[in-house]
Amino acid sequence: MKGLIEAQIIIRRDMDKTPPKIPVDTGNLRASYYTIISSGKLLEGETPNFKGGNAPRMSGEHMPEIMRAKNLLPSNGPSLALGFSAFYAWFVHEMIDAKFGRPGAGAKFLEASIKRNEKPILEAIRKNAKARK
Repeated sequence: MKGLIEAQIIIRRDMDKTPPKIPVDTGNLRASYYTIISSGKLLEGETPNFKGGNAPRMSGEHMPEIMRAKNLLPSNGPSLALGFSAFYAWFVHEMIDAKFGRPGAGAKFLEASIKRNEKPILEAIRKNAKARK
């Protein structure tokens, strides 16, 4: 589990520092980020501060989205889910031709971070892995 947590930290930090970065308008997409582990513990995203006209909707959909992600985690062995609960996260992620206001922001921010950090992610998992008997 420690390796998975370290891996998600690598991804999370990278999405905010290396282009393409998470697009930011009101900050709601970034605020909707969550990480949950197989025990059901929410590591990040418990109390996001949503703003603007969509804030009530986003607040109401945040925990149900996290519960959906939790229910997809396998029941045996360590596992982790990370993502964004914002109802528009998928659309923004896939908007290849969009021009974003934040310098360096762009589509595929999550996918690019995972691909860009494949070696450090795998190393974090490898160094913390323990074989079961």
